[in-house]
Amino acid sequence: MVSELFGIHLVVMPEKEDAAYVYNDLVNLLGSDNVLFFPSSFKRSVHYNQIDNGSIILRTNVVNRLGSDEKYVQGNSLIVVTYAEGLAEKVITQVNETDFLRINQGQGVIVRLDALPSVTFDGKVSYIGKLCRTKDRTSRQKIFDVEVTLLAPDERLKPGMTVSCEFQ
Repeated sequence: MVSELFGIHLVVMPEKEDAAYVYNDLVNLLGSDNVLFFPSSFKRSVHYNQIDNGSIILRTNVVNRLGSDEKYVQGNSLIVVTYAEGLAEKVITQVNETDFLRINQGQGVIVRLDALPSVTFDGKVSYIGKLCRTKDRTSRQKIFDVEVTLLAPDERLKPGMTVSCEFQ
């Protein structure tokens, strides 16, 4: 059956852990050459807005393979395993502790790239941090991390770009 598999296949699991198990099972069955993992580009930690460089490399590898001229015909397939959070375009921002109670999950957000200030992207609040922290080592300002999921992905957005968010 596996030798008859061809083409590009996307396997989307609900959670990262589920996707990791499926990925490992497929690698054990098919080998690592034609099974790729597509993770989210952000870490979930106390310093929530950190980009996970290892995940960026994995994501780039998947995108490069999908964009290559390689043909996936009989006996040649590519399987990409991911999870819902890995497919979503996200913006990580912070809100001041005095504004924290005005932010709600599901609330609309207008996102602007500093590089393209006249272009707006619609999003909504998908996560509000549970931990209030100082903005940086020298600041006394307290903030909460907020994740905004963009409603329509756009190729102009890249990890690490500077944006501004306007909460509706």
